[in-house]
Amino acid sequence: MRMKKYKYFIDFGKEEKWLNGMAREGWRLVSVSSFGGYRFEKEGSGEAVYRMDYRSFKNMRDYEDYLQLFADSGWTHVAGTRHSGSQYFAQTGAPDGADIFSDEASKAGRYRRGTQMWLTWVLVYSVIFVGMASNGGVHMDAILNPAALY
Repeated sequence: MRMKKYKYFIDFGKEEKWLNGMAREGWRLVSVSSFGGYRFEKEGSGEAVYRMDYRSFKNMRDYEDYLQLFADSGWTHVAGTRHSGSQYFAQTGAPDGADIFSDEASKAGRYRRGTQMWLTWVLVYSVIFVGMASNGGVHMDAILNPAALY
């Protein structure tokens, strides 16, 4: 049995908590899309613990080394690509408090990398928006008063 759910998270901790709740209900994470789509398969065991990291890589060798580091620690890479940023890992039979980070500094680094990515996208889209608004591509009165569209 398969299921697809759409959710969007800003907080890594809340996303991990939700994924672990789905695992307790017997749903195994199969894939994650860039737009908040989570694909699950009914497994029944409910033993997996999910953890996330946020990291993208410029070359494949670094990415493979990164995945091997987690595999050597007993974590299975579930979803994520070299360029996607979000990396999902699972460990079967792990205690609920198991973590992929050994210290608070590395956990803080995950939040820093995620924040930098979001700020970059905000900057890029802001420049595009200002360019379109200055060329008449965006009608500011419609943004300030959406009822004017109707």
